[in-house]
Amino acid sequence: MSSIITVEQVETKQTLIEVAADTPEQAFKEVKAGQGHALGTVKNSELLIRDSSTHKRPKK
Repeated sequence: MSSIITVEQVETKQTLIEVAADTPEQAFKEVKAGQGHALGTVKNSELLIRDSSTHKRPKK
């Protein structure tokens, strides 16, 4: 019996933002309010591979 292999490409983008704050909570609020300076962006891409033959079916 042949298996079905599914390949999914997932891309993410992360931006490092610098803000002046005394606590992590305050920094989060500042960034959420649109404050801060973007230092750079990192893009990441990965492939997720699923093979149906490795999944176990529940017993009845």
